[in-house]
Amino acid sequence: MRKVLPIVACEYAHSMGNSLGNFKEYWDVIRSKKNIIGAYIWDWQDQGIYQSDKNGKEYWAYGGDFGDKPNDGNFCINGVVAPDQTAKPALWEAKKVFQDIDTKAVNIGNYTFKVVNRNSFVDLSDYQIVWSLLTDGVVVQNGTMEIPKTQPKQESRITLPIKKVDFDKTKEYVINISYQLKKDKAYANRGHEVAWNEFVLKEKEKNNEQQVAKINITDTKNKTEVANDHLSVSINKKTGFIESIIVDSREILALPLMPNFWRVATDNDLAGSNKIGKEMQEWKDAHKKMKLINYKIDNNSIVAQYKIPVDQSKLTLKYTFLQSNIIRVDMNFTRAEAKHTLARLGVQCAVNEKLEGAIFYGRGPHESYWDRKTGAKLGLYRMKSNEVQYDYVLPQENGNRSDVRWLKMEGNSPAFKIIGAPTFDFSIWTHTAEDLFQSKHINELKETGYYIVNIDYKQCGVGGDDSWSAKAAPHPEYRLSKDNYQFSFYLDFN
Repeated sequence: MRKVLPIVACEYAHSMGNSLGNFKEYWDVIRSKKNIIGAYIWDWQDQGIYQSDKNGKEYWAYGGDFGDKPNDGNFCINGVVAPDQTAKPALWEAKKVFQDIDTKAVNIGNYTFKVVNRNSFVDLSDYQIVWSLLTDGVVVQNGTMEIPKTQPKQESRITLPIKKVDFDKTKEYVINISYQLKKDKAYANRGHEVAWNEFVLKEKEKNNEQQVAKINITDTKNKTEVANDHLSVSINKKTGFIESIIVDSREILALPLMPNFWRVATDNDLAGSNKIGKEMQEWKDAHKKMKLINYKIDNNSIVAQYKIPVDQSKLTLKYTFLQSNIIRVDMNFTRAEAKHTLARLGVQCAVNEKLEGAIFYGRGPHESYWDRKTGAKLGLYRMKSNEVQYDYVLPQENGNRSDVRWLKMEGNSPAFKIIGAPTFDFSIWTHTAEDLFQSKHINELKETGYYIVNIDYKQCGVGGDDSWSAKAAPHPEYRLSKDNYQFSFYLDFN
């Protein structure tokens, strides 16, 4: 009879650049096998060396930057923390997946849950539960409670003392259960969170579509202008793109609202025998090469139809002008064949530099992706617009926020809101995608003087089982491989 021996994986989940995708799935497998007792992420820290250029701009150097030959380039940049040991976004994913306390719903309507102690040797007496009920990200009820005695590898039940709730069907209700230290420890202070889980109690019901607005449409040879007393929108008839949005006589856009199918390659996208990066590259200039084949005004809507010279694809953009200064944007993407991996599906624009504040309701506060969002809590977050991005040692795709219900940009300029139908992903950069693509170090990045805003249905996951083979690619379930996608969102200029 064959012995079942304990297994520790000495290397797995290569955290090079923007990585550590499908990490939860990895641990679902590990936890399903009793003899797999752990594994070591490759690795802990980015091994970059602090440098500054002749202009005093700081950056992290890696292989080849000192005239060293041969070298492995940035293959030493593969940690869950940066060279200065600050947390990279992937660290929050690792912490969440590793947590030794889990919560499962028993009867969510009665607020009854099961507490699971994954520890092998200690009970949960060092921790307490801090719970909260949130409405659209705002805490409306909260409290603390003791955890019933729960021995290693055992379970217990709790019922949260939530008072009667008068549910509003226009809002979303979420329960968050956090496990925190009751006393100071050598490694952390009282109140440090060691584990958490969240549960959607009630989803927001779909709102009735607003009626179309009373607007003035001026159609000339080169552009269509749609206006009322508060809002003026200009659409270029040669491209079909919105190129100007003026609110109370002040311009919002610095660059047009354009379709976007490409992302700046991650380290995993460019892995040795991985074809994903090359396939994604085919979409880089698709928005420039696509041909406008039809443009029409249909009551309160402008419709533009295109042929895209990749995978025999077609795109329809529709802008519908609704009451209360709201524009609904609809994208319908189809393709005859899926030969080239679609990196992302969405739009990109640039807004003026005075919109320096970002508030959003979605997963955060840190960066997350389709296959790396387990560690991002659903909540209401506020930050500066230039804090949304994350500067990886080797510039690449960064800063995405997932499952976003709405984003508001504000500052010393008319604010505006992007509202999902029902959700979207977004990122905000101070650099262009082309600049990220061309740069090899963060000191090479140039400030644009405006904010690049990406609004996406989704983009491919980041992958990371390794970073040198086809296994570096995102798992198939985290790729945009369908032949048809529809994406809608609202631009609200109230």
